[in-house]
Amino acid sequence: VQTAYAEGTVSGASFDDQVWGYPTEINVWQLLYNKQVLEGAGVANAPETWDEFREAAAAVTEQGTPGLALIEGWDSGVVHPWTSLLWSNGGEYVAEDASEALFNSQEGIDTLQLQLDMIDDGSAIISTLEDADFLNGQAAMTFMPNFYGADLRAGMQGGIENVGVAPIPHAEGNEAIALQYEWLWGVSQASQQQEEAWRFLQWLNSPRTGDAAATSTPGGEVASPVADEASSSPMGDFLTSGLNAIPGRTSDQQAHDEVVSDPFVGPFVEALQTARTEPIISGAQEIKTALQKQVEAAWFDQKSAEEALNSAADEANRILGERA
Repeated sequence: VQTAYAEGTVSGASFDDQVWGYPTEINVWQLLYNKQVLEGAGVANAPETWDEFREAAAAVTEQGTPGLALIEGWDSGVVHPWTSLLWSNGGEYVAEDASEALFNSQEGIDTLQLQLDMIDDGSAIISTLEDADFLNGQAAMTFMPNFYGADLRAGMQGGIENVGVAPIPHAEGNEAIALQYEWLWGVSQASQQQEEAWRFLQWLNSPRTGDAAATSTPGGEVASPVADEASSSPMGDFLTSGLNAIPGRTSDQQAHDEVVSDPFVGPFVEALQTARTEPIISGAQEIKTALQKQVEAAWFDQKSAEEALNSAADEANRILGERA
């Protein structure tokens, strides 16, 4: 796994310095924009910096279309784009040893304030997945992962060809860093067929071939196919044909170049080179939920950016302390 998958993908399947299984489908967050709307407002290129981002949002808002749709009511829809912006501002989510939350740093406050300023000046609206404001042409930009391509292909005004995909806007002096997340295949310690299950997962996630060789499994050495890195794994075939998704294995991405180099999917694949995985820490879901609620409180003018993030950090530190 450590040699066949990108570093960020390996991190997403790891906890406590141990890889826990085979990564499968990958999702990474990027900025989506309506090409026709931006061009109509005189915005020639996708925004790269925070300043350009605000200018583009303001320009299209002046033409009658809200510049940005922020997604509420969905934990990942709130926290993942915000964390991507935080990292692209030089901030950190938690300490490297997971001893404390760091998202309430000045970088974090500035990141949330960016969103609040855009809400205040009317260039950002608070939306939901159900509202589908970007899909329906009611917002010029939004942040979404690559899985949203299925909805865009089915219903985007102007077709998916009208959707541009751009890196996360970054603060001056920093680089775009997107958050990625994934799923993995593993074998339960309680399984009564560990060896057979592991052999199946090796077959499912390895490039197809015919020769056999000895391979280490939890139950000892077993005969396993020798990988042909030019071929796709069965998992790669399923993800690209059944789900039109990005497979985690690098050789699967290469074997299915016609899918991953698609004008919509390609920029997401490129973003994986610098993307970082969602923090894999004890209590991660509870911390995400706490942060979501506080960010939304700030969006709805119930708290300042600093108050909201300090409240979320207090709850996160309590959770981290209980699991230390």
